[in-house]
Amino acid sequence: MDAPWDHRLVGENIRRARLARTPPRGQRWLADRLGVSQPTISRWEQGRADISVRNLDVIARALDVDAKDLLNDGGVR
Repeated sequence: MDAPWDHRLVGENIRRARLARTPPRGQRWLADRLGVSQPTISRWEQGRADISVRNLDVIARALDVDAKDLLNDGGVR
């Protein structure tokens, strides 16, 4: 079952949050934090793969943002 959110929007918000960190973090850093591969992070950021609710929560914690901000159009800036 597909997640009830816009995968491209969420992926873009993940990318923005990752790059907004000080210092900016790469996909490999996030992949290592989540225990997934770097290509998985790339697919998520491009909106080409589903992200589970559990992973969305883990991503938000790793990036120190609210999971709601990853889902919203206003998103992460």
